[in-house]
Parts: sequence; structure tokens; C-alpha cells
Amino acid sequence: MSCNVCLDSDSLDIWVDWNAIIAVAATDYRCLECADCIELGSQYQRTDAQLSEDEDDAEEAEWEEYATCLGCAECRSAYCCGIKQYGGFWDSLFEAHDLAEITMSGECWDTLGAAGKLKLQAMWRKEAGL
Repeated sequence: MSCNVCLDSDSLDIWVDWNAIIAVAATDYRCLECADCIELGSQYQRTDAQLSEDEDDAEEAEWEEYATCLGCAECRSAYCCGIKQYGGFWDSLFEAHDLAEITMSGECWDTLGAAGKLKLQAMWRKEAGL
């Protein structure tokens, strides 16, 4: 899929292993991407990942847990087009593309559910200073 706004991975991290599920928050979390509060009892994407910066140390990499609100998870999935990126999604998107390029239409936009569309609109307005 290509919407001309897709991101490529420039991360040096090596994903050794990972698992992402939709979970119910047992406590309050901060979204890794937008820093909004994921409140107790809310659904969110929980990702457990084993990352390494060096292939030689990959087997010894520690597991990390990431909490992402559903809106950001949808946007990250749609606009990263198959790559694994956790953290810094919005900065990467807005650094790689002018606001005029990030439209509320196109292939990536069409894959978003309501939560993703609302989050993209909110983050676009915030970036535009509106």
C-alpha cells in the first residue's frame, strides 16, 4: 500500500521478537506516541518487544513493554506500511512530510477506523497550531 505519506524505518534497533495485543488497562498508562492518558479500563495496544542495537547481542536483549492508545496504534499501522516502529511516530510523520501532504483521504486514511481518523485529525491540528 502506498499513500505517498508512508514512513520507512531508519531505526537501528533490531527486533528480536515481539507480540502486540489489544488489552484492557489494569492501571493508567501514557500512550507511547501521543502521551495522552490511557485510563484504567480502557482498551489499548500492548506490545511486548525484545530489541537490540547489535545483532551480536540480540539473544541477550531485554523485553520491553509499550502501551499505545488505539488511535495512535491505528495510525502507526496505516502510515508505517508494514514496518515496526514504536515511539516517535508523530515526530517522524511530521518531519518527513509537510502538513499539506498529510490529507484526510487516500489509501492509508481509508484503512483507519474511527479512533485512528480522530487521532490523526487531532494531531494534525496540534502540529498546525490550531
